[in-house]
Amino acid sequence: MARDEIISILSEFSKDENHTILITSHITSDLEKLCDYVTFLEEGCIRFTEEKDELLETYRLGIVSHQMVADIDSDSIIAKREGSFQVELLLRTEDVPSFLESRRLSLEELIIFLSKGRSAV
Repeated sequence: MARDEIISILSEFSKDENHTILITSHITSDLEKLCDYVTFLEEGCIRFTEEKDELLETYRLGIVSHQMVADIDSDSIIAKREGSFQVELLLRTEDVPSFLESRRLSLEELIIFLSKGRSAV
């Protein structure tokens, strides 16, 4: 059976509110399709357990120049990754300044950012 078939079967099975599926996976695209809740483990500790859609609505990714970082309240920056020409900022949706363009992250992007992009967490 192909992975897509298994995902389809699990998805159909989980539509019944009396059914629960516990999945452990590093394939976050599968988790994003199937899961209602996400628990993130890091170094053997639970970092968070959240309802998936709420989790994805809570955070935004903003991309700014190095100079623009100073214009953003440092208390609102959860994490950042600095590149040669720009800085990626993880912000709570309600903390995104009006002048900053931002976008929703995929579950994979959020997990990678939280596990590797931390400098302000």
